[in-house]
Amino acid sequence: MPARVASLCDLDRLDAAQVRHAGRTVARLAIVAGGGDDLDTLVKAEALRADTVLTGTWWTAHTGDYADRNRDTLRAALPKIGMNLLGGSHDGTKLVVLRDRVAPLLAGWGFDVIVLRQDDHWR
Repeated sequence: MPARVASLCDLDRLDAAQVRHAGRTVARLAIVAGGGDDLDTLVKAEALRADTVLTGTWWTAHTGDYADRNRDTLRAALPKIGMNLLGGSHDGTKLVVLRDRVAPLLAGWGFDVIVLRQDDHWR
């Protein structure tokens, strides 16, 4: 599945820090747009019986007080979370929506649409 997600998100690779295989078969996915690095979101996905969460980033990669606290919270909770977690980058997951849904809609309305990518897909 990681290779399919990378291809869909037009990425040459996935960040290894954003892939966590919990040994579960992928059958019921929770999809979280952009950042899924909020513990409440992961708990909700698990309560909805998801075996896998697909999001932009589930492990906060940024620096700063918020990011540090968030990583500490997730680090403490990970042993209790039994789901596979897969991040396809903020840029990559949002690209799918913009490229495949929004751009065609706007083009159908007569607009000339150009979809631009971030240089760093993992920032």
